[in-house]
Amino acid sequence: MSPPATNRTSIERAVDLLLVLCAAEVCRAIQVRPGLTVLQKVFFALKRGAQSRAPHHEYVRYYYGPYSHSLAADLALLRAQGFVDVFSFESTSRGSEIARHYRQLLEPENRDVFAALDESMTMRAGWTAEAAKREAYKITVVVDGKPVTVREARFGAALHAGGGDRASFRISSDVALDLMTDLSLSAGDFEATKRAGRPVELADLEPLHH
Repeated sequence: MSPPATNRTSIERAVDLLLVLCAAEVCRAIQVRPGLTVLQKVFFALKRGAQSRAPHHEYVRYYYGPYSHSLAADLALLRAQGFVDVFSFESTSRGSEIARHYRQLLEPENRDVFAALDESMTMRAGWTAEAAKREAYKITVVVDGKPVTVREARFGAALHAGGGDRASFRISSDVALDLMTDLSLSAGDFEATKRAGRPVELADLEPLHH
């Protein structure tokens, strides 16, 4: 099945990357290493619980319940840039610096998002994949305008959280630009500041889908 097209703006994607990085920082702090299946369900629960449009990942009914291709792409990019460990879901030193810096700047105006992130990670990160799937299958979503459980949704169907209008994530254009700049410079190039390092565009690192 081909992944659905994403409608995220560059700023929305930068915010999503930051939230994934902050989640990895939480895991680093509480020393829990969720697998990919659990991580997908953690962010699905976050998307339903936060009174915000962020995170902006889109979900479909997949083999093991809700799945977001854009979340998987974000994690792949963060690992490619050296911000998240390639073997476990844990922020690296540079990833931790970015997460802590921008969380401090953005949390005062987005407390509900970060609180929901902390709650979802702390509650679910230590779960087994089976436990995460059991919870996810019971969740009511909107498919084709009708409420159904995730288990009842047809394979490949887009899963919408419902709940009406949600507030936008609050971030100024200046902070957004700084965030995108920091995300575009890999951890390796950041450390090797005495040699020229070419910042890359986020779109250049988008994994290819076959």
